[in-house]
Amino acid sequence: MERGTERDPKLLNHYKPVYVDEPAPWSAFRDKINPYGFCAFQVDPGRPGGKTTMNVTYYAVTGPGGATKPVDTFVLERPRNDGHH
Repeated sequence: MERGTERDPKLLNHYKPVYVDEPAPWSAFRDKINPYGFCAFQVDPGRPGGKTTMNVTYYAVTGPGGATKPVDTFVLERPRNDGHH
């Protein structure tokens, strides 16, 4: 995909975005056995110049009274942007 060629006068030195529709069947998942759930997050801001990490656990609500079970877990991370002084 090419970037836009028309500059946006409201955005200094930036091009207008190009929007493209695409099918995304991977973007959602339906759990027919446990249709309700939530995510819990543990955030470690890290140290200056390092990385910030977020541990995410998805819990399914499995029964009456709010019983839960962990179903999936993953980690998101990104470099901190305060270490470049």
